[in-house]
Amino acid sequence: MRFPAILNRSRLFGIIICAIVLMAYYIPVIVLGQDSIVAIHDNLDGYLPNLVTQANYSQWLSTGEYPVMDGNVSYLAMQDWISVKMLLFLLLNPFTAYMIHDMLMRAIAMAFMFLLLYDYVIKTSDYKILVSLLSSIAFALVATYTIFGLTSFGVPLVAWCVLNIRSDKKKVISFLLLALLPLFSTLALTGFYIGCALGIFLLILFIRKEKNVWPVFWASALMVFMYIVVNVPMLMSFFNSNELTNRAEFQSTYTWFEVIGYAKTLFLHGQYHYGSYMSICCLIAMVVALICNKGVDWLILFMFVGVVVIVAFAALFCILKTYCPDLKFVQSFQLDRFYIFLLPLWILIQARSLSVICSKKHLRFVGITLAVVSTCIFVYTNKDFRSNVKLMAGIPVQEVSYKQFYDNDLFSMIEREIGCDKPFQKKVVSIGMPPGIALYNHYYTIDAYMSSYPLEYKHKFRKVIANELKKSEQLKAYFDNWGSRCYVLSAELGTSYLYGKNSNVTIQHLDVDTKQLQKIGCQYVFSAVPIENFEELGWIFEKSFTNKDSYWEIYLYRI
Repeated sequence: MRFPAILNRSRLFGIIICAIVLMAYYIPVIVLGQDSIVAIHDNLDGYLPNLVTQANYSQWLSTGEYPVMDGNVSYLAMQDWISVKMLLFLLLNPFTAYMIHDMLMRAIAMAFMFLLLYDYVIKTSDYKILVSLLSSIAFALVATYTIFGLTSFGVPLVAWCVLNIRSDKKKVISFLLLALLPLFSTLALTGFYIGCALGIFLLILFIRKEKNVWPVFWASALMVFMYIVVNVPMLMSFFNSNELTNRAEFQSTYTWFEVIGYAKTLFLHGQYHYGSYMSICCLIAMVVALICNKGVDWLILFMFVGVVVIVAFAALFCILKTYCPDLKFVQSFQLDRFYIFLLPLWILIQARSLSVICSKKHLRFVGITLAVVSTCIFVYTNKDFRSNVKLMAGIPVQEVSYKQFYDNDLFSMIEREIGCDKPFQKKVVSIGMPPGIALYNHYYTIDAYMSSYPLEYKHKFRKVIANELKKSEQLKAYFDNWGSRCYVLSAELGTSYLYGKNSNVTIQHLDVDTKQLQKIGCQYVFSAVPIENFEELGWIFEKSFTNKDSYWEIYLYRI
């Protein structure tokens, strides 16, 4: 039987094994359903509610007003309008869409890391398939934020396509995949950094006068063009608006110890949004390979230098932020996000090193052992996966499940109490819990977690919490120098926002400006903890809501 070039027997076997492993990875989620543990920080608390609200656009688009921050966020400025992610959330319920998208991102990561390793990175050896498989599994099953699309997970796809075009192989499928990448990723988190890397690669090809430099150039240009097309609404909003955003006040300062600690964390564990790992496994494999190899493996050294340069650049960027506070571009944009390449680089280093070790007959057992152990360690770093396996086995965990976090049943009770006739009708604010929960449950939130929103609204909202900020320098710096979490902050609660019903915390004296809340249009307060001085604030306590399965007890106050 004959197979297409991209799917010869070895590649097909490898991809089938990858698919089987991936399905096994999702067994706990399939069994648990919405009782599964899903990352909350920067995920369930912010990005996902915004995405779900975008997908429900038909319920509010007629007003031209995004139901957040008193209509001060333009829906045109939102990302993901033209994406596979948005299609899934339009067609499916949020949890199913989230998990299918997660599976799709990991499947793409695993398949193209396998193809990249098998075709271009691993030396010919009897254990080529095994090393490629284990390394691609380790890469695809780490803890990462797949809700952001193909970030680190998209790097192998781009590398495989570009190397194909450079080698004059599989050009059609490679051009097509690069053109489709923007539908699976974002310009701000992926496209810009991959585009810069391709620019450097093209420069090297031009200097070396390689014959296939122009096909690589046109493929890169096609990808950039598609990113622009997909992000036209956001780009138009950005360039046509003279309005300052909260990012204009971003101000970060780091001590030298913090810079060193940040660089150390990036080197050893990566950046959690883009994939957490244990680079010590890769370092051990690299050292063993360099010692046992007769000559220097320049590819391993080149990739390791790449890791060091990226980490050093990230540290330098922190220093620039600290000592150049007037450089607004440096403060507003996260140019250190080139750490998108760290996870794939470490996997490539490990795989190449393991192939060198396995090519030595007397070291094959060592190589295979390292491959198996490092893969297990990489997967073990995925905390959500560990928790879901425990839950499936009947072992209780401390984390909050997806169902408990959003608690649709509890919010339905509140909806009946206050009389909501249609979605996003009531304007609310949350205390001690992320406002994304109320937004997910179709309430109009005047607070939100937004990476970019009008600076004017930030100042307007600051008046609400000005007296609380005076009580704490930490809270003041948290809001004034960043403010993407535009929350009702309390000095008694600090920056925590997951106060469950068993937290035994009460706010004794909340000092917020009720009149300013009314000016913004707020009608109700959802608080995760009781507020003792609610009468002084002019609020009316309506009722508290909870049940035996709920993580929350929500205290409802009417303004």
